[in-house]
Amino acid sequence: MTRRNSWYKRYGADFLMGCMSLTLEEKGAYSCCLDLIYERAGPIPDDPRWLSGVLGCSVRRWKSIREKLLDEGKLSRCGAFLSNPRAEIELAAVTRSAGISAKGGAANGVKRLEKSRKSREKVVENEAEFHKNNDLIEPYARVPDAREERIDLGLSGSSELDRSNVQTHTNIIHISERVKKQSDSEPDVSNLDASSFE
Repeated sequence: MTRRNSWYKRYGADFLMGCMSLTLEEKGAYSCCLDLIYERAGPIPDDPRWLSGVLGCSVRRWKSIREKLLDEGKLSRCGAFLSNPRAEIELAAVTRSAGISAKGGAANGVKRLEKSRKSREKVVENEAEFHKNNDLIEPYARVPDAREERIDLGLSGSSELDRSNVQTHTNIIHISERVKKQSDSEPDVSNLDASSFE
């Protein structure tokens, strides 16, 4: 007898309808026997001393209740054990369902393991590609974007006025660079005459 989960499906209406002929004491004893059967996931020992101790009654009183439950078909004898026909059906259904869930869980575990293995392989592959790119001779040149140029010029925002200011400022920079280049180079003296030096 393996111990299962403490919870089980209980059909209240079925229990009440099936126990109409039982006294309060017999209903309580029957309910406790069902709980024990489900708790143990199978038949319980037909031991009057043990069962009377669990139920909190005398051995003689339990024997009387036991006979009534057996006569009504609420409990059945299975060798040295007591069981309930409906409990056996419900427990068999739970066992089948657990088997199906276990198979599904095992299949899902295999899929997850395969996916994890592929993911690790991809990481190793990407890492190798990353290290291969680290051996480049020249690093890539960084090209500033338009927003950085605007910030360098002391301008912000994107209104039409700001754009025209940036364009004007850029034109001024280009002109001043040309003038500077011309002043840095040798002066053109071919068109100068001697009178200009006086």
